[in-house]
Amino acid sequence: MDKKQKLEKTVKDLQKALDKAQADLAEAEVTYSIGDRFKNGRGEKNLLCHVGHLKVCMVHLDDGEWHNNPVEVSFTMRITEQELSQICCCNLARYWDNRKKVNV
Repeated sequence: MDKKQKLEKTVKDLQKALDKAQADLAEAEVTYSIGDRFKNGRGEKNLLCHVGHLKVCMVHLDDGEWHNNPVEVSFTMRITEQELSQICCCNLARYWDNRKKVNV
């Protein structure tokens, strides 16, 4: 194997490692999706709802009222923590992950 082939192999190996690291990072990022359910400190339940094209809001499950106006997000099934903080300003804990279909 000559020097050029070694360098090409090194680049290919590094690209594979980079791709894997990026995939691992994406998995580690906490995201939310429509259908996720949350509780506040008083035990009141809320649902993250899709209410328009790329627009979501948090809805109280006891009375159906919105927390605030709908917020536009990039992806309704991968809502970032920053987007969630715009959707609801109160401290909510997720108890149902809709994408994974599990209690958390």
